[in-house]
Amino acid sequence: MSMPRPPGPVRYVSRCLLILLAISFATYLIIHLTYTVDDQIHGYDKDVSDRPSKYAIVCMTNRATSYDDIPIQNKIYYARTHGYDLLWDFDYTTPYPKVWDKIYNTRHAALSKKYSWIWALDLDALITNTTIRLEDIVANSLRYGEDQDSKKPSSVQIIITKDHEPINLGSVIFRSSPWIIDFISKWSSRYGTICPQNDAEPLCNEQEILRDMLAINAEGVRDHTVIVPQRWMNSYAEELNQYLDPKDGGRVWEKGDFVIHFAGASWWLKEEEDPVGMLMRKYHEMVVYPEIPGKEEE
Repeated sequence: MSMPRPPGPVRYVSRCLLILLAISFATYLIIHLTYTVDDQIHGYDKDVSDRPSKYAIVCMTNRATSYDDIPIQNKIYYARTHGYDLLWDFDYTTPYPKVWDKIYNTRHAALSKKYSWIWALDLDALITNTTIRLEDIVANSLRYGEDQDSKKPSSVQIIITKDHEPINLGSVIFRSSPWIIDFISKWSSRYGTICPQNDAEPLCNEQEILRDMLAINAEGVRDHTVIVPQRWMNSYAEELNQYLDPKDGGRVWEKGDFVIHFAGASWWLKEEEDPVGMLMRKYHEMVVYPEIPGKEEE
């Protein structure tokens, strides 16, 4: 039997309260989260010029978690420290899964012609060394591609890391270019592809489709991709060592690494009620921050 509805005035007041809460929350997001960072934190990075950012960080989520405040504040702090633009997406998507917005938002940022490089970073990833700059990650990755695969730096469009899948897109850097705009259209057109090995979710996700495209060099993507060591920008916690790239010596995250990513935490740590939240709260205590000039130890 259904529960009786409350009397009219109570329903009206409840509805008004819900509307006010929704408006307040939306206003908070607009003011504090969904914005482009214009100003650097004074004195934190002397090498950052006053010109507009050539780097954008793309992040997204469409559901509340117990740990939202940790990665959101972490990414805002990092972007403000180095003068990068931070682009958030909180929209609910249908009919496709939210993970696809990673590449759609990247394409949208590239179409703006404001950026040289775009870093797509998952919500369940934490920047654990905020002194490391994207400029250095990109430069080292281009040099790595040239040394390891004889790829000209100007030809590199995608920078990713390996794991046992064998790639992971939780932390991926895209060059903002006409090539990437065109490639993302071709990549996303493969949405709906079936992955026979996926029993519960037969549709391939964006990572699995790129994996298969790399395997056969579809659209020439392998010629334009550099796969760097996992520890460079996508380290895994010791609790998730099942997902490590076996060729990387089984190395787990160490203090001083750029990023820690809790990929697969819900799968491998099923005994935990809130596995990602537990890991976030543990590792955010170990984040490396730049020293503030003029601040003396008490």
